[in-house]
This record gives sequence, C-alpha cells and structure tokens, in this order.
Amino acid sequence: MSLRKFHVFENGLHEYTITDKPTKNGRVISLFYSEGEQWTSHTRGEFIMKMKVTGDGVKFSKITKSLQYDELHEMRLLMNYERETDTNELNKEKSLVYEITENSVSAKPMKL
Repeated sequence: MSLRKFHVFENGLHEYTITDKPTKNGRVISLFYSEGEQWTSHTRGEFIMKMKVTGDGVKFSKITKSLQYDELHEMRLLMNYERETDTNELNKEKSLVYEITENSVSAKPMKL
C-alpha cells in the first residue's frame, strides 16, 4: 500500500498537497499547505487536517461546531477528492438541484 500525492492548484498557484494512504482499515486522506511563497514561512508544508475513510463512514481530525470559510474550503477539498477517487461508481454520482420558485422550476440544475 503506497502513499499517493496530489498537488492542488488554484488561480495558477500550488496551494495545497493531498496525500492518500491506503490502510488495512480504509484510507487516510490528508491535506497540507504547499511550500509556496504565498504562505507564511511557518505555514508552508504544515498539516491542516485528515479524513479517515473506513467504508462505514468518515472521521475528520478537526471537527468543530463552526468553521471559518478557509476551513470549510479545506474540508470541501478533502471531501471532493474522496468522492472523485472513490472506487464505488455510485458514490461518484452528483445530485441534481433545481431552483423552485412560485411559478417555475429552473431548467438547468446545479450538480452537487
């Protein structure tokens, strides 16, 4: 079982690194700040959070009652990565969300 690494680019900059480690109990997906100069020197390469995917559920290393927007973004990165790399095709399906008003339903759904 080998560790896989992925670089996350936003606006042309390497912002984050995701590691994906298969274990006997599932997968451990971790998020780190990149070594990019956009981060302060004490932040570069630092661990942010991890997500353990067991097959029976998911556990995050960092759970609070409220999240700052940057923390929400980082959690979404892990969750979206997990969905896209899941080996069960049914788990990759995206939900279609339609806006409903008093008189109509939107023709073009959002894919979530």
